[in-house]
Amino acid sequence: ISYAEGFASIQNGDLAKEIAQLRESLQRDPLMTIKSSGDGDPVARAASAFRNGQVDDARTQLNAALAQSNDRAEAQRILGMVDLADGDISGAVNRLRTVIRLNPSDERARIALANALLENEQLDDAEQTLNDTLRALPASARAHYFLGLTYQRQGRRVDAIRKRVFEKRGEHL
Repeated sequence: ISYAEGFASIQNGDLAKEIAQLRESLQRDPLMTIKSSGDGDPVARAASAFRNGQVDDARTQLNAALAQSNDRAEAQRILGMVDLADGDISGAVNRLRTVIRLNPSDERARIALANALLENEQLDDAEQTLNDTLRALPASARAHYFLGLTYQRQGRRVDAIRKRVFEKRGEHL
């Protein structure tokens, strides 16, 4: 699921196109499309539980799913988000890196990883993650935005401003 096109449309000022693109992405997003926690899939139940604030239940369901198959990227990603909700930054970072290894095009995992690293003041790692994201997904408006924030937090004001100016023009450095 990629929200990049919708966010890029925001940058270009095309609100109608942005709304349509984000709605389309939202309809494919597993965290938003799962209707019932009674679904037989533990990842579906976990997503529903997490969405409803039942973090412990979500963790239990995800651990059950991963016990059956540890290479389920979506289960790993949601568990990374559960780790973040529980304040386990280190666990979240490890899980999100696993997701990226399993599914290199998962923009949500890449941005969540960068955000976790930023919040944990691991600025150089966040910068590397965002640059890796932009190599894999050059149209990721969120990666460009977070890279500008990273530059700002690193005290690289000129780079941050340059990044923001290029973003507004729809250009990439």
